[in-house]
Amino acid sequence: MGDEDVETSAGGGRDTTAAAAAAAGSTAGAGAGANPTPSSPRAPNSGSVPTPSTRSRPTNNQLLYKAYFHWEHYLHELGNPPPGMENAKPATETDACASVTTAFLQILAILNGVEVRRKQAPRNVLKLLSLHTRRTKVVELATGTHRVPEELRRHSLCDLDGNEYSTNLDRNRYGGDDNYLASVVRFNLEFLSLCPRLITVEIIDVRNSISRKSS
Repeated sequence: MGDEDVETSAGGGRDTTAAAAAAAGSTAGAGAGANPTPSSPRAPNSGSVPTPSTRSRPTNNQLLYKAYFHWEHYLHELGNPPPGMENAKPATETDACASVTTAFLQILAILNGVEVRRKQAPRNVLKLLSLHTRRTKVVELATGTHRVPEELRRHSLCDLDGNEYSTNLDRNRYGGDDNYLASVVRFNLEFLSLCPRLITVEIIDVRNSISRKSS
């Protein structure tokens, strides 16, 4: 695979109802009592789906980012969960986040929490994706090979071995791509040989009451 930047994903339809934006915004922070997954901030053997700096109120650009998991497109049978995850169930969505990097970290945590439970060939996708940071935007902090802002270091994810990961995802580096989160997520799914329809990303424009999803 080449090192050129990720291609733009196709955009979805528009929902111009204010109710759609309000409903999505009301779900932000819904995961506060979620059951543990193995990709918790700085907690290698326990922890919940991370909510680093999750905010329900949008920033100046008035955008919220939310991802949905469509597990009917996940074709691998799951085995027993690792210790500390006995009651965990795969999440079907992330919080609605004003930060695109926060949304991305939540997506990674949920995906890794499922992949480590595969009955055949369980995988640490955080480790796999970090081997190709330029395209995947996943960084293993211990390597020190890629610069990660200090703020993101405070919201890193941990795998079951205690290794810490974060992201160097930066919306300002994607030029004309106005759906860069979906672009990176789609690339990562294809890199992992998972169905690209497994995850869709919704961008909610609260100011204009517009919502659009990636295809």
